[in-house]
Amino acid sequence: DDIKKLALRTNGKAMIDIRWQFYDGAFRINENYQYHWNMLKYNIKPYLDSVVGFYIDEPYHGMNMGHNATANEKYESLKFVADFLKNDPDIQGKKLLIVFAFPEVKESMTIPESVDWVGLDKYSVEFSEIRELNRILKSKSVDIYPHQRLYLVPQGFITKDTDTDPKVANWMQEYYDYARSDPSVI
Repeated sequence: DDIKKLALRTNGKAMIDIRWQFYDGAFRINENYQYHWNMLKYNIKPYLDSVVGFYIDEPYHGMNMGHNATANEKYESLKFVADFLKNDPDIQGKKLLIVFAFPEVKESMTIPESVDWVGLDKYSVEFSEIRELNRILKSKSVDIYPHQRLYLVPQGFITKDTDTDPKVANWMQEYYDYARSDPSVI
């Protein structure tokens, strides 16, 4: 009920993390993914109008940490999940957001066509580095699949002694300016 109330009050929509419905702790496809996915769908069914989409955080990075997956294994695993979701008639029209860890954003990466939104997270760096990472991410997504969009993940918190409130506020402004300058950013 809290999600529905918040969404109604703010006219907002929820983005639901589905990492654990599909992946185990080593980021391999969970053998019970269909059960976990169906349970989630059952639980959110009354609120589905308040859900804009589903989100998986750092899948390629997780696969490296969990079992040192190859580039092809990463792609095929994510493609399997993305295609499964896109073919689920119960959630048609809902978006799939993938946020990549910055070490995985490189010229050699491949992103499945069935992903809608792509983003990356890297914190406590100059915005020029974020801009370059987003350029690479865009070249591997939006430039190949025009329906895809970039989703910015700005740092909104202080992580160490060198970060300050004014510095974080400046980063927020740089993200905002970047979003306004690039029509592929949602």
